[in-house]
Amino acid sequence: MTTGHHAARCRELMAQLSRYIDGDLPGVERRAITLHLRRCPCCDEFVESLRLTVRVCQEAGRPRLPRAVRDRARRRIAALLAGRTGGARQEWTRRTPRTRSRTSKGRGGHATSRL
Repeated sequence: MTTGHHAARCRELMAQLSRYIDGDLPGVERRAITLHLRRCPCCDEFVESLRLTVRVCQEAGRPRLPRAVRDRARRRIAALLAGRTGGARQEWTRRTPRTRSRTSKGRGGHATSRL
């Protein structure tokens, strides 16, 4: 931020940065901030740093699924769209490990279905 008469404008800018970076400001306010950033290297550097931080956080929040999982999902979606849910369901259940039998005794000693 700069000293002198720009300091007040720099403080105002800080309150609107999130909306500015997200593109949520009305045109007049957005243009005023853009003009300020052209004239104030400190604020411009700060905004660029903040944009980079936001981008890195967004990318880190989107882990890529393993290829096998993506392929299975595509096949399942294709089967659902084609109306062939039976075959896709069989593939899914075939890959699901079973640790208990289909029927086991519940808490009260009654038989309960596991599927």
